[in-house]
Amino acid sequence: MSIPSLLADEVTAEIFAFLGAVDTARCAKTCRHWNRVSKHSRALWRRFSYDDFGLAEGSDAADWKAVYAFLKRQERRYREAVDDCFIQSRLVFCDDGSHQPGNNPEHALRRGGENSCWCTNAFVDRDVDLVADLGEPHLVMAFEVRNGGVRFSAPVKEALAFASLQMPNLESASVYDGSNGIQLAHELMKCNNSNNSNNDPGSPLAGFVFPGIPRAFNSVCAQPAKRPTVARFVHFKLLTSSKCFNRVSNNIDVCNLFAFGVPLAELNALIHPGAATTADAPPDPSRYVRRHKVREYPWHIHNEFREEEQEIAMQEYLQRLRDERAVIQRLRGERAVRIRRLNDLNDAVIRGAEAASNPQVAMSDTEDDDEEDDDDM
Repeated sequence: MSIPSLLADEVTAEIFAFLGAVDTARCAKTCRHWNRVSKHSRALWRRFSYDDFGLAEGSDAADWKAVYAFLKRQERRYREAVDDCFIQSRLVFCDDGSHQPGNNPEHALRRGGENSCWCTNAFVDRDVDLVADLGEPHLVMAFEVRNGGVRFSAPVKEALAFASLQMPNLESASVYDGSNGIQLAHELMKCNNSNNSNNDPGSPLAGFVFPGIPRAFNSVCAQPAKRPTVARFVHFKLLTSSKCFNRVSNNIDVCNLFAFGVPLAELNALIHPGAATTADAPPDPSRYVRRHKVREYPWHIHNEFREEEQEIAMQEYLQRLRDERAVIQRLRGERAVRIRRLNDLNDAVIRGAEAASNPQVAMSDTEDDDEEDDDDM
């Protein structure tokens, strides 16, 4: 009897769980016992589906190896796709107090809206949540956050992205508010959202960090998810925005909040075999409670600041003109010096050529110079 066959199937499956799906498939070629365990252990492949794709629900009767193989094929399909696999989403909830007229959150979920933004309410400038419905389960592979142009003066600075099969729990996600979320966003950016040990379904899948003003305007941050995730909902948490000079209040302006991936139309039949197909219930936004209060923007003070900003902008413009004029004068002076040096060098070359062609003239010139020196003495 071989040593591998001495281990119970449950023990072998538990060991394989630490190896991962790829190494388990290799071990299956070693002996019949390991091959049988790798093929027939539903718990093992359910664990792999959770670890590699975040799939945390399904029937115990499901063929989890087939589920895992299906998800792997969809991942390969995404990576081989010609287009970017943009997922059209629909707004479920946003916690910005109220919608700004003409700058509502739906703008951030639409394609082709580079000239419009979602502008949060006045004084709502940190820890703003947006939840969007993908319509059906998708394998979410990447996210994109885009800032607007200069007329949207409070661009995003740090943000996080989540994805889940069920409606997100915003209370649990509140642990990423403030400095915790900002630190995590920087960490995810440094490791390119990969090789992150935290695979909890409620943890962020991507982090976004933008430069400050003015480089933040029109900037795009596209990040892969730290792992492909089966999800029907995406959740963006806007942590902070860049502060503009002389603003009475601040808010957050964001142009695009996008998710990318492939639809999983066959997934439900695989994880719930034999179950009748029913339409998914529409998401209920009433389960969420707004945290940010609506406050009126002080437009009368804003107009005073706008006049002051215009005066400051004019002074900065005049200073730039003075600086440019000084640079031009300096360049002209340097050019005159170079021309003078070239002329002197040209004269010296001409005199040298004349002296070489007529030595007597050169000697007489030398004698004349010596007589002048004697007269001086």
